[in-house]
Amino acid sequence: MSVRTIIVTLENETGDEWAERLCQSILVMRGVLAVTAEEISASDYWAIENARQKLGQKLWDVLYPKNKKGA
Repeated sequence: MSVRTIIVTLENETGDEWAERLCQSILVMRGVLAVTAEEISASDYWAIENARQKLGQKLWDVLYPKNKKGA
């Protein structure tokens, strides 16, 4: 296997100063050619909320099934 790109996804949004420090830290590692930070967009927020809503609905369906067997 040969790897050219590694993508790092942060758990939460972070401030510009911390992100810059993180990028600089990665950049000094051996073999790293470039580091790029992407700002979060409205579509990112939409995707997160959509996934959260779908997961929440699935949990409710498990806890409170619409078709109770044996009832």
